[in-house]
Amino acid sequence: MFKRIKYYVSETLKAAVANFLAICFYLFLHLRYNIKVQGIANYSASPSTLITVNHKRDLDIPLIGPTLHLSHTLFKDRLRLHFVARNDLFDPGFLTAHFNLFLPFGKLIHRVNLSPLMRAFRAHSINHLLYIRTGPLLRRVLQLKGNIKLGAVVRPRYIRAFARELRISDKASLSEISLSDFLGYRYRKLHQQPIDIGILKGGLPHTVRTSLLTTIGNQLKHFADILDQGSICLLAPEGHLSPDGRFWRIKSGLHRLIAMTESKVRILPVNTTYDFMTKGRMRIYLTIGEELHGIKGLKKVELERLVQESILKLA
Repeated sequence: MFKRIKYYVSETLKAAVANFLAICFYLFLHLRYNIKVQGIANYSASPSTLITVNHKRDLDIPLIGPTLHLSHTLFKDRLRLHFVARNDLFDPGFLTAHFNLFLPFGKLIHRVNLSPLMRAFRAHSINHLLYIRTGPLLRRVLQLKGNIKLGAVVRPRYIRAFARELRISDKASLSEISLSDFLGYRYRKLHQQPIDIGILKGGLPHTVRTSLLTTIGNQLKHFADILDQGSICLLAPEGHLSPDGRFWRIKSGLHRLIAMTESKVRILPVNTTYDFMTKGRMRIYLTIGEELHGIKGLKKVELERLVQESILKLA
């Protein structure tokens, strides 16, 4: 009896915190931007709904999440959204690598790990096989091979490129530092730079690629379980921010995810469009389309075309 009461109190507090944060995000963004929401009636908050969005700016998820949550699931904690988030958000050093935080406490902030906060927001990590950044790539090598020297991992010409970027004349000293040191605060400038897995020496590219494929498979299975449990999940099928605003090719993980589910998953297409030509507050159009049913048996190309067209026509 006591355990049941404790569980109920815990879940009630979690729901209250989630509702409070959703209201705060919603009010802040609507005060900061001129947001036009269209088609909210299309969101039924039905179990096993996969919300697919185009990904133009970092604002997309903080904008869509609270809007949908407050419209239907404010007092329905079981149907709170789960978010698919890039893997490096869960790594220490993300704040100083991604944002220019030139603060007296920069080294301390660099050690901050956002994982507990991300889990509280029901965000779940997803790795990327192609669009890789220097920091997450070398962190994966650190996990697989231990804290070895940078020169034993990275090809010499990339070491030289790192040195030029950092304006370091002694390239040999850079080769001698350990992976954990390279992932420290001093070299944060390089951590978020897109890089090819081919920077690695010898058989490391194959080792890392195999490890990533296993991890991605497990992560997709986790998202499939979330949908099979009747929860709602939100992801950007492009896999990363669009560098030019266009809708980029949908990653194959979407079809694999749908194929792994056992429930009748429905897809809800959502489009965000940013109008930078308006004076004063920037205008943002958030448009929710009609749900897509009967997607389970579609071939990969058919599914990707259907989702892409459903999102694009909302622009």
